[in-house]
Amino acid sequence: MPLQKPLHVGIAGDLQARVESGEWKPGARIPSIRDLATELGVSPFTVASAVRQLKSGGKLETIHGKGTYVARVEPSLSPPVVADLSWQNALLRQPISTRANAVVQPFIHQAALPADTVMLAGGGEAIDVLATKSLVSAWRGLLNHLSSDLLEGWSPVGEVRTREWMAGYLAKAGINAKPEQVIVTSGGQQALSLVAQALLGPDDTVLVERPMYPFALSIFDLLGVRCIDVPVDEQGRWVLVAEDLIERFRPKLVLTVPTGQVPTGATMPLEQRRVLLQAARRHGIMILEDDHGSEISYDRPPPPAIKSLDTHGHVIYAKSFSKITLRALRIGCLVADGLVLDALRNAKLISDRYTSTILQEAFLAYVTRPSFSRDLTRYRKTFRERRDAMLAALQQEMPDGVTWTTPASGAYLWLTVPPGVSAREVALRGRANGVVVANSSPFFAQGDPDTGFRLTFTDNEVDRLTLGVQRLAAAVKDAMRDREQGGSLQSLAAMAYG
Repeated sequence: MPLQKPLHVGIAGDLQARVESGEWKPGARIPSIRDLATELGVSPFTVASAVRQLKSGGKLETIHGKGTYVARVEPSLSPPVVADLSWQNALLRQPISTRANAVVQPFIHQAALPADTVMLAGGGEAIDVLATKSLVSAWRGLLNHLSSDLLEGWSPVGEVRTREWMAGYLAKAGINAKPEQVIVTSGGQQALSLVAQALLGPDDTVLVERPMYPFALSIFDLLGVRCIDVPVDEQGRWVLVAEDLIERFRPKLVLTVPTGQVPTGATMPLEQRRVLLQAARRHGIMILEDDHGSEISYDRPPPPAIKSLDTHGHVIYAKSFSKITLRALRIGCLVADGLVLDALRNAKLISDRYTSTILQEAFLAYVTRPSFSRDLTRYRKTFRERRDAMLAALQQEMPDGVTWTTPASGAYLWLTVPPGVSAREVALRGRANGVVVANSSPFFAQGDPDTGFRLTFTDNEVDRLTLGVQRLAAAVKDAMRDREQGGSLQSLAAMAYG
């Protein structure tokens, strides 16, 4: 039985036909999402998804504050002159280029993919689940009460009200930080970058989990930092061998994502958190604890943050709020103590002077609403349903020899293919089958074993997740059959990005 295309794909085709037939002429404003949804008898979300698809394909364009229009096609008077810019290659740091390209290429080329392609390589933000109406309402309320103080004031560490709210919010998780210990950052990524800038330089060493969040590794690449990685496991046992590596390599910093580890989804038990903190104290080093969304834990509340156990200033706590508000707000924070806190304040001032005060106010307007806690409960319920759906589909569809993690928190799991099968080749086959996954190469600091990839489950509905797993399983089976027959995938090499 052929697989049905998602409803928004068919709607996009109908709308595109209106453009191509001339019913909607270039430069004409199209009806609103609400009016189209009423006309077509579908939800506004379905119509919005169809419109986004046509915008990515260049058929429609949005003019801020005015609406969505049929894109104008400007005639080209002469072919553009393309200069040879290959000389720039000598100026680039190749490790950064290689890792970053591996992460962003699926998204750069997304518009060129077939419309029904299932993206399992996303960043985890679920637009269809987030409380966008509440966020928009909060933003409108803010715009109606803008003051000159808000437009003119700024602070490198963040507005007082923002830091007070963050300190109170973190206190609920056991982190007893004063507002003066909080630095508001432009997202979680900047928080990691500021720590690296304040503490690290060329030839310094950092201990990281294996696999690890690739954009953190890219920061270390940029600074010429040496990364020593430790294979992570779902029981947190990697910390038991970490002390031997600390004694051997003398790192300045240990980077860990103890709750909903990226990309495996593993959560470190409380006892292992204590062990890691004790090792940091014995050796006089720092722990950078990255919390990208511990609120979204599924089967039980997560263990206390490592920072909540810290009494001697050995833990820098980096928090992102993107997964529970909106990525576009770019709001995160750092919590630290002593001279390290002073160094982080200086790094923030040098980096971008301050995080937008207007975005901080928009953030506060939402998170201080009573609906915020209800939204978190709804996110957990929906994301758990999606996690369970992906796990069930993997169990149903994947052949023997394929293994995967069971995330206790977060948006991701890690899938490992059988020995002798190339994960990169599976990813290429999957792309040809209509599913895109995050290839393993950018997640490893010390060489890509080519054995697995990250799957995201929060940003697709259940039927799309199931379809994506079915297509991926077909790619795995093809690769396993090819291995058994001694064949090759040279014909797929042309499909590789870049």
